[in-house]
Amino acid sequence: MKNVQGFFEERGLLSPESRINELLRVKTVLNAVANENVAKEDEETLFLAMKELTEKEFGFFPADRSDFRELFETLKRVDALEFAADVFAEDRKSLLGSPLLTRYIVERIESLKPKSVLIAEAEKHLAGLGELRRKCEGVELTLTTENAAVYRLLSLEFAETPDVIVRQESIYKESPGALKYEYIHAFPAVGRRREVGEGTGKTIPANELDEIAVENLLRRLAPGGTMDVVVPAKMTFGGGGYKKLRSLLAESFGVVSLFNLPEKLFRPVIALRLCLLSVSERKRDTVLIGAYEEDGDSLAVTLKKEMPSREFLSREDWRVELLLSEEDEAVRRFRESAVRKVRIREVAEVFRGKSILKKNADPGRIGVLNISDLEGGEIDWGKIATVDEDERKAGRYILREGDVLLSCRGTTVKSAVFRKQERPVIPSANLLVIRPDACVSGDFLRIFFESPSGDALIRSFQRGTVLMNLNHSDIMEMEMPLPPMERQLEIVGRYFAERRKYEEATRRWEEEKERAYRELLEQVQDASAESGG
Repeated sequence: MKNVQGFFEERGLLSPESRINELLRVKTVLNAVANENVAKEDEETLFLAMKELTEKEFGFFPADRSDFRELFETLKRVDALEFAADVFAEDRKSLLGSPLLTRYIVERIESLKPKSVLIAEAEKHLAGLGELRRKCEGVELTLTTENAAVYRLLSLEFAETPDVIVRQESIYKESPGALKYEYIHAFPAVGRRREVGEGTGKTIPANELDEIAVENLLRRLAPGGTMDVVVPAKMTFGGGGYKKLRSLLAESFGVVSLFNLPEKLFRPVIALRLCLLSVSERKRDTVLIGAYEEDGDSLAVTLKKEMPSREFLSREDWRVELLLSEEDEAVRRFRESAVRKVRIREVAEVFRGKSILKKNADPGRIGVLNISDLEGGEIDWGKIATVDEDERKAGRYILREGDVLLSCRGTTVKSAVFRKQERPVIPSANLLVIRPDACVSGDFLRIFFESPSGDALIRSFQRGTVLMNLNHSDIMEMEMPLPPMERQLEIVGRYFAERRKYEEATRRWEEEKERAYRELLEQVQDASAESGG
């Protein structure tokens, strides 16, 4: 069979699991046939052996005798782990760990020297499991997976390796009485929520699969053990279950380190910002904060900061960007200032703009604001688009006087305050709307967003990598200063008064430059005329 890919596609074997099953079918027959040369000569014997040995477990073989012989000849020498890694890599829905992450695991095991290791959801590290096994001789290695095909594959691959244990189990469900390990590595499903009604056995109510997995795995740490887990950046500042998880870590465990991972490490499957969290079963005196970058075939530290655990754990959020920027004067002054601070959700409603369907994109009577309409803290009304949208359906999105607009996509942070217009106006889905309560001036809030400390805080909530991706629920958790309204209005008044002076001075300067250029040109022309040129 010259093209195994074509064989799979012609027979509708499109998922990684279905292709791995066909590999396992071949490997099972290969292991069972006593004389491979006879099997190769005798197509009928090979086919009958396949049907007897595999169809109960792997299902009906979707081709004839000659097809199976060709498939057998093509796949019998294939490295099973590499084959499985390749088929998962071709599937855009599958989450795979980076080879750099697998090498990091090897380095951690060599450094920590644990006697027992758990690699959760081992399918994410298929390409590196061989290297992991070779470099960790003498370590009892447990590999877990929920995937039935991967479980069969790993069981077959490590059948003759007594110190490798393969288990089919979920890290999203509690396992009472489960074994404990001196080192655990996990890369849970990030950015995914559990199904409605799905039980987890957790003591902390949670909906995000990653936080469910982290709590379950913490219970499996042996005394003195260490766990490294890839988590979304939201885990460091989010509310709800994430906040309770941070409290659990602070009260009962020791945070060893928290590092940002390189932005491109898991593209294009994941566009979220990810961190590598290291937790110890024992309390720690200090915590390392930092960031990794790709350095050839390994992860290298680019930024690093050590801080007392008591100081780290006392914080409401653990955003790496803010912890690393503590030396930045603007952020430091904001955090240490005596002014009253509140979370935006306490004083404002926050929602995302409306997604405009193509069928409603024709010009109409409702204005639509987009990121390109925001410039220099103001709205450029000269180029605003309109849509033919039912005003009743758009009602909840119609902007009100004083609403603050904040870009949630793109490469730069833009903001503006909405002023009432003659026609209804709605924001596009690329904008967030912050609708302040009576205790907050929209102009004051926008000025804070524009400030160095406000801009740094907004960017610390960024979920995306190269392109900004802000979620309204994250911005709700952002802190803002809340002086008395009288003080807010005083700041706003001075800001706009000085801005008008600046704009007038800028206008006069531009006019003076143009006048100077014209006079210079006139002098040149006069000199040319006098010289007869």
